[in-house]
Amino acid sequence: MHFLYLFTSITGPDMLRILTLNVYFDSIALTLRMRAIGKCVERLRPGVIGFQEVTSESLAILKKQAWSRYYDCSADCIAPSNNPYFVVLFTALPMLSIETYAFEETRMGRELICMHLRVSETQTLYVGTTHLESLKQNGKIRVKQLQECFTILKRHVDEQAAEKKARSSTSSKQSESRSRCLGAVLMGDTNLFREDAKYLDPNGYSPLVLEPARSNRALCRICNTKINKNELRVGKSHTEERSTREIIHWYHRHCFEERATDTEKINLEQLFQNTISNQEESKVTGKKRSMSSPPSEMIGIPTGWIDCWLCGNSNTEKNGFTFDGRINKLISNPSYQSRFDRMYFYQGASREGSGGTEMIERVEIIGKEPIAENLWMSDHFGLLSTFRFNLEDN
Repeated sequence: MHFLYLFTSITGPDMLRILTLNVYFDSIALTLRMRAIGKCVERLRPGVIGFQEVTSESLAILKKQAWSRYYDCSADCIAPSNNPYFVVLFTALPMLSIETYAFEETRMGRELICMHLRVSETQTLYVGTTHLESLKQNGKIRVKQLQECFTILKRHVDEQAAEKKARSSTSSKQSESRSRCLGAVLMGDTNLFREDAKYLDPNGYSPLVLEPARSNRALCRICNTKINKNELRVGKSHTEERSTREIIHWYHRHCFEERATDTEKINLEQLFQNTISNQEESKVTGKKRSMSSPPSEMIGIPTGWIDCWLCGNSNTEKNGFTFDGRINKLISNPSYQSRFDRMYFYQGASREGSGGTEMIERVEIIGKEPIAENLWMSDHFGLLSTFRFNLEDN
């Protein structure tokens, strides 16, 4: 019995589970930990798996386990790098192609592995996994690598859409013109720190304020005309060149929107919605307050890409930690918490809708439970996303 049937039997024929996990390169209790990871795969039955920090020894253990016979492994097609550890993809879906991309800038031999997979007779999907540059001081390099990943996968999806459009206008074979790429999934250990946001989008990183003007004395920094009293104005923090003091520059909302980055537009829309709620609140309390932009974990993420974890109604940066020293005793710092491990989805421009969020059924953090006393299957937790694809949608 093919494993593809096994994993669809617990999720449904139109659903696909994708798992990402940093398996931890350390040799501590290696066999026991890899056995626990194998049991996790057998229980969850993901269609695609991205592993990071894989060593030759840990890969050999994983490939000897029963579940692996139902998967194609990227390491069987393209030899892993000569680095102490590397990334691999396992797929139970038919693989159409596989490629590796060494990053333009890396001091640690980091790369992106990408597969083009067949999800159904008429649908395909690109999946990539990576392990971005480690250490806090390498933020610029790490962000550049992430942007490379987004660019590469987006290009693949957009090229497929263009080819499909060309085929549909020239081909007489209906089966060819019906084939469509659903999008791309990027997953792995991003090593992203909160401070990296300033490299992702320097403009979007600056906090915004949206409030009614308190007087008519302020001038818009773009059109240099007065902002009328009680008119909604946008404020953005700037650091003066000759000092470290921050000041707020004020703008007409329409002027600011014309020059805003994608991140700033998203933040501004959130502020506007919050302002409407605030106005309703002020009718009851009689108090007014200005709205500061909420902390945005999507700063710098290109248009069309979504962070799968944040698609959940109750999912936030603070409850999405996949590297948590307060729980996982394999982490030396007992107070350190981060959402290093992430999964992004790009639906492409060929479909209308909510940008792909309706295709994400749920996202779960896995591996939080110890497998023995003070031992976890990795120092990272994994991320499991369930996607729903409409097999009738051509």
